[in-house]
Amino acid sequence: MFSWVGSYAQTDSIQYFDGSDRVTHIDKAVYYRKITRQDTGKIYLGVEYWMDGRIKMIGHALDVNFLYKIGKYTYYYKNGNRSGEGQYYSDLDQHVFGFKNKKWETWYPNGKPKEEWVYKIADDFTYAESFLMSFWDTTGAELTAKGNGRYYFTDMVNTRQSFKKIVFTGPVRQGMFDSVWHGYYANGKVYTDELYKDGKLVKGTSYDEDGKTYNYDSLETPPAFKGGQAELNRFVKLNVQTPPGMNSDILKSVTVRVFVGENGFVGNATVIQGVNPAMDAEAVRVAKALPRFIPGTYRGQPVDAYFTFPVSFSLL
Repeated sequence: MFSWVGSYAQTDSIQYFDGSDRVTHIDKAVYYRKITRQDTGKIYLGVEYWMDGRIKMIGHALDVNFLYKIGKYTYYYKNGNRSGEGQYYSDLDQHVFGFKNKKWETWYPNGKPKEEWVYKIADDFTYAESFLMSFWDTTGAELTAKGNGRYYFTDMVNTRQSFKKIVFTGPVRQGMFDSVWHGYYANGKVYTDELYKDGKLVKGTSYDEDGKTYNYDSLETPPAFKGGQAELNRFVKLNVQTPPGMNSDILKSVTVRVFVGENGFVGNATVIQGVNPAMDAEAVRVAKALPRFIPGTYRGQPVDAYFTFPVSFSLL
C-alpha cells in the first residue's frame, strides 16, 4: 500500500515530544518525530526516534499532525525490539481518524509475544470493536487462547486523588471482557469491582484511597453545566459582549476549552479555535466567569477533566 516511501522529497519538519506525548522543547523531549511528505502532498511519512537516535515508530498519516493515521504502524522499545504492530484506518471525508483496524500484535521488551487483538470498525464509523484473541504472561504461558481465558493489564487511571497505577484482571469470553473484573491499587487494595456481559459494562463499584465507594454504570461521564446545554447557551448569551467594530465575524463562534476540577470549579480557559484577538479575548473572559460545574467522573469518582464549548456572538 505504501511502496512509494522512497519517493518522499524532503524533511518537512521535526517535532519534539515529552513523556506524555505533548509537543515540547528539545531540552525536555523524550522522543522526536521527523515528518516527510510525498511529492503530491497527500500523505505523510512519520518516523519517531528516541533521543539516542533509535527508531521508536514508523507510520503514515493523511495530515501533518498525525491525527489521521493510516496503514501499517510499527512501534519499538528503546532496545530495538518491536513493541507493537498493526493497521490504522482514517478517512478525511468522514472525519474518521486513527481507528485501529484488523489484527494488532504486541510484544514484551525481550521479544516474546504479549497480546493479539482484532479490531472491527462499525459501518457508520462511530466506533471500533476490539477482541482479545491471545494473551501471554511474562513466562510465556498463554492465558487467553482463541478469545477465551483470563487477562490482566496495568493502566494509569484518573482517580479522585490523582493518577494512579491500577492492575485490572478478569475473564475473557469470545474476545470480550466477561463476568466479574477487579482492579487493584499498587498497595493491593481494591480499586474497583465490575460486572461485564458480552464486553459491555453492566455495573461497577470503585473505592478511593479513603475507602469511600462510588457506584456507576458507565466508565466515564464528562463535566456538565448545571441545567444542561440549554442553560449553558443562555449563560453565554447573557454574558457575552460583542467587541465594537465586528461585522461578518459575528457569524462565527470561538471554541474554548476550560479545565473543570474534581470539585466542579472552572479554570484555565484556552481558545481552541479562534476568530480574531478581540473575540477570542471576550470568549476567554466569559469562560472564566462560568459558575461551578457538575464534575466529570471516571468509574464513578469525580475527577479533573476538560470541557469544550462554543461562544457565539451577535449584534443585539
